[in-house]
Amino acid sequence: MNRGQQFMKRVQVQLPFKLKQQYHPREFNLEQQPTVPAKFDVLKQLRIDPLKHYKNTALLSHFLTTMGQIKPRRETGLTLESQKRISKIVKRGRAMGLIPYTFKLQ
Repeated sequence: MNRGQQFMKRVQVQLPFKLKQQYHPREFNLEQQPTVPAKFDVLKQLRIDPLKHYKNTALLSHFLTTMGQIKPRRETGLTLESQKRISKIVKRGRAMGLIPYTFKLQ
């Protein structure tokens, strides 16, 4: 019996960690485990290909901030593939003049 197993028998605590594994120090905080919300990709759920809807300014404005910047993935909840497509169609819309590069503060 090695030292780790002896320690676990003495402490008698059921931990969700395995011996001989590397962990980040934050993972040992058992009270507050960070919860990551599941990604809900709206475009994949509705089967929308953003590259075909580059003229739809209502769709584009949903993924822009009030200043005209593209929202990050953590706010939109899109997958990496969909986020890249959104950024591509926003840039196309800006180049075509459908949406402005920046918005005026009022």
